[in-house]
Parts: sequence; structure tokens; C-alpha cells
Amino acid sequence: MINKDNVASFFRALPADDTFLVDAIENRKYSYREFFGLVNALAQKIRDWKTEQIVVCLENSTLLCALYFACAAQNITVIPVDPKKSEQEIRRICASHPDAVQVGIENDCPRSALLVTVLDKTSPWEGDLAALFAQTNLQKPFLITYTSGSTGKPKGVVHSLHNLILSAMAFRDAIGYKRGDVMYHAMPMTYMAGILNTILLPFVAGCQLVIARRFSVMEAVSFWKYVRRYEINCFWMAPAMLRMILAVDKKGTGRTVLEGREVRFSVGTAPLDGKLREQFQTTYGVRLYQSYGLSETLFLTTQTATLAPENHSVGQLLRGVEMKIATDGEGIFSVPWMFLGYWGENGNLLAPAHWYATGDLVEDCGQGLQIKGRKKELIIKGGINLNPHDIELCLADQAAFDQCVVQGVDDHGEDSIICWYVPNADRQWTRGQINEILRRELGIRYQLDALVPVDEIPKNLNGKVDRLKLAQDWKEQNYDR
Repeated sequence: MINKDNVASFFRALPADDTFLVDAIENRKYSYREFFGLVNALAQKIRDWKTEQIVVCLENSTLLCALYFACAAQNITVIPVDPKKSEQEIRRICASHPDAVQVGIENDCPRSALLVTVLDKTSPWEGDLAALFAQTNLQKPFLITYTSGSTGKPKGVVHSLHNLILSAMAFRDAIGYKRGDVMYHAMPMTYMAGILNTILLPFVAGCQLVIARRFSVMEAVSFWKYVRRYEINCFWMAPAMLRMILAVDKKGTGRTVLEGREVRFSVGTAPLDGKLREQFQTTYGVRLYQSYGLSETLFLTTQTATLAPENHSVGQLLRGVEMKIATDGEGIFSVPWMFLGYWGENGNLLAPAHWYATGDLVEDCGQGLQIKGRKKELIIKGGINLNPHDIELCLADQAAFDQCVVQGVDDHGEDSIICWYVPNADRQWTRGQINEILRRELGIRYQLDALVPVDEIPKNLNGKVDRLKLAQDWKEQNYDR
């Protein structure tokens, strides 16, 4: 349990004059004392707004990072919104919080411009760092994050600061982050992975934090330069980010950069296929630690150094996490940091049950948890339930494609099995050849009804496969079967 005494002791133990944050975007460093001087200045500004909620729509920056801490100091609930969301979705989220102050929503928003001026006009905090958070209520709603909305209406997931810290501590202890480690941050800072995984987690672990722009091909080009310059050794990345790094680093120079360092590469937010995993690990001589979690439950599992390197699970349950598996294979979890509920239309919380049904099909392999796919993505063929993940794994094992996604699309009351794939430059496959493999490895029911080449697999804003778009595109176009 986290309480004010724990928090005060933590802050008093911080080496106040050591570097906490490096802004790789602006090429500027902040000690703990300087960073919390900025937090204090922001806290004074937002206190004048006399609001209980702030909707913030900003890109990665020291300002946004400090604003989260300032909201915690002032007991203000923060609702981060990705600037890359559609205008319609941004308006809908804002409409769900009509009394909230908006920052960065409108063009040249005067509030965000005001906060930017604070960056160059603040003095280091000279007092007890713990005093900044003496009035913080750890149990009240602190963060509301909205789901991507790729499969339905987005929901606001509400967490307290207590939840976030407790989950971060459990993950810290499992991986072994420690003071002196340096964490790279290029996740979108308005998603859970960019708040819990790459701000609060390194903070509670005593790590130095290096903030970069949202990851892109351009960031991938500069990636190893940042790693060398700032001596980064801890990473939290999505599979798409790993793929970009491999694509631009033709000579594999990253291996030399990492040589001799104690490196921790955590991977999450989307499934990591075996081929990508092996390619990245072989190229750079590192281990990738897969993990699993949800916005509602936060961290659930992670791989650690104690697991065999060839273990391709998402790891073992974190301390305090309980699991049961339903008869249909769905994973159901209970955690000490369960979300407070969903934000209701009238501002009320729709409280969760003690156990949360994830919708994910899981299997406990003894040496770790394996995610077998989504319950709602099961394909119904001839009255039989088929798991598209089994087909994807089979094709990955056969190295048939660089990337592929399999799902069922309704065709007059029964699912057709469709496979979208990025062609492998080394070999061209026909549907007949692929079906021969599937019949041999999985059985006749798993044969594809269509094989669709694409330049890239569409992803939504949080890096997950946009299955809704794939299904819609299939129905709108007539592919040659």
C-alpha cells in the first residue's frame, strides 16, 4: 500500500542535484531540483484555473511530462488526448468533460502558450521535494485515458495515482530497474504506455529519463545516436518500433553501441511475432522481454532474466496479480491496482468487478502465459470455432511472410478466412501452397478463403492491427479468390 509517508520518504531520498530528465528534442537537461521547480511553477498556474479536470492535447515534451506531476500536486484529474486523433473524436472526448479546462485543443491555445513560457522562467525547487505533494490525494481519480476506438466506442478508463505507482513498482521489481539506469521515451505521451511505462515507471525506479519525439522513421534514423549520446540502456518499445529500427539500421551498428551495457528491452502494446523477435535479438545481441497488460488492469505479466531465452510467452504474473481461465479460454484477472471504473456520460464512475474479463484467450504454459488471440476474433467455420492466431503462428513458423494478419469476415452468415500479408521478397506464395501447409499443420478446416497482398498492415494510433479497417476494405473491394 502506498501512503503519504511512503511518498515523502521517496522524495527525500532523491539525489536532488542529479540529472533526472534529458530533453533530447530541445537538447536540455534537468536535475530533480530543476524539474520540480518547473512542476511547482506549472502547479501555480493551473491552480489559478480553479478546475478539477484538464483535457490536454500535446505532443511529447518536457512540458507535458511536468504537467502530469503538476496535476498530481494539485489533485487535478488529467485527460490526455492524442493530437493525431480525428477532430471528431477529440470533440467527443471533450464533450464528455464539459467542465474541464482544455489545453492544446484549439489552434494557438492561449493556455498551452502560457505554460510554454514557464519553461524558461522557473527557478530550481530549493525546499523539501516532498512538500510539493504533501496535499496529494493518492486515491482519487488522477488519470482518464481513452481507448483507441478501433473496435467500438472509446471508453474512458479511470485510475488513481495509487494504482499507477503500485503497478509501476511491481513491474520495476520484476525487471530489476535501478538507480543509474537510463530510460528512452518515444511512446506517445498521451497513451498509457507513454505515461505509466515510460514516465512513472522510470521515476519510481530512480532511472534517468530521456524524452524523444513520438517514434517514427525519422526517430529511428536518430535512434542509435541518442542511445550512444545519452548512454541509454532501458527501453520500452512496440513491435512496430523494433521493425523500423531494423529497417533503417542496414549495417547493424546498434550492436556496437550496446556492447558492454546491461540492457533491458521491454516490448508490449501489441503481439511480437517470432520472426521479428529473433531477427532483432540476433542483430543486436540483446534479449527482448515481452509483457502483457491492459488499460484497465495495467501491468499483468512480464518476461524476466529467469526465463529461458527461447521462451516466447508474455512472461509470468507480476507480484499481486491473480488469474483464472474460463472454460472458453478467456483470461480473467484480479489486481491490486484495478481501475476505478469507466467514466460515465454524467460524470459518474461505472465501477468494475473484482475480476476483470480481458476478452483475450490465454494459456498457462507453466513457464509463462501465452496469448492465443482475442475471444471476439474467433472464426466460426462450419459451426466450429477456429483461432486465427493459430494460423498466424503457423505461417510465421514457416517464414512464409514478413507480416500477416488472419481474421474471419462474415460472408452470408458464415466467416470467410482471410489472410492479409506483406510479401516476402525471397519467395512468392500462392493460396494453394499456403493451404497445403495449413492442411498439413493444422487441418483442413484452417484453409484460407482468400490471400490478400498489402504494402503494409494497417495499425491504429496505439500500434495495434486495425482489424476493423481490414474487414471494411475487404467488403468494399472484390478480390480475386
